[in-house]
Amino acid sequence: MKVLALHNLKGGVGKTTAAVHLAHLSARAGRSTLLWDLDAQGASSWFFRVRVAESTRPRRLLRDRVALWGAIRGSDWPGLDVLPADLSLQDLELALHDEPEPERALGQALADLGRHYERVWLDCAPGLSRLAQCVFRVADALVVPTIPTTLSLRTLADLYKHLKPERERGLLMLPFFSIVDGRKAMHRDVREFARAQELGFLTTEIPYSAQVERTAARREPLTAGAASDGAQAFEALAREVDARLADVDGAPKLRRARLLEFLQSQA
Repeated sequence: MKVLALHNLKGGVGKTTAAVHLAHLSARAGRSTLLWDLDAQGASSWFFRVRVAESTRPRRLLRDRVALWGAIRGSDWPGLDVLPADLSLQDLELALHDEPEPERALGQALADLGRHYERVWLDCAPGLSRLAQCVFRVADALVVPTIPTTLSLRTLADLYKHLKPERERGLLMLPFFSIVDGRKAMHRDVREFARAQELGFLTTEIPYSAQVERTAARREPLTAGAASDGAQAFEALAREVDARLADVDGAPKLRRARLLEFLQSQA
């Protein structure tokens, strides 16, 4: 079982859109897949038309395995289940504060889920909450959607520094460019710099497009329909993530010092 988390310190970067498509593609590839919504906004839960059951008590999910498994809901797509969220997710944060070893408690819950699922995708809220800190310690990879702007690169550099202990223990960081608008000079400049310096970004980029935006309104992943540019982009992203998981040592690393030089030159 592999645990992959979608996270960024910033909101509005296309995190949930990537999470729902990557989870759907994982299930479509024949892997038993769980998407665990860890954002109190519940966007990925809404996307897949599932709600938190009235009997669900998020505070119990880490200790009570019956409650954990009982909170999972099936989706409209074969092989894909969802552990939904709503505003009550704050109780899970409170439960982590009560745990003497919160990351261990989350890790044990995920290990139990691993008895059934080959892939667990975590759709995380932006920021550095206690829950996010635990995710960093138990995930196999952190998939980081990044808008190609100088501010987004600065945020990525900060996150990369913050996660040095987790990276040293084996956390794989997989940034990719999201909501890319080739008409914008800054987007072009940032992407060209990242490619020239081999900063470790995935090759695949998710473009800004009305087609991608409409997926939320339709509540159906592009990868479930006819072939389209957006669907092909997410399919390529899924293949790259799988390839990096299979070859951790071969992945290029983020050159933070060079990145900071670039940011200073843009000031």
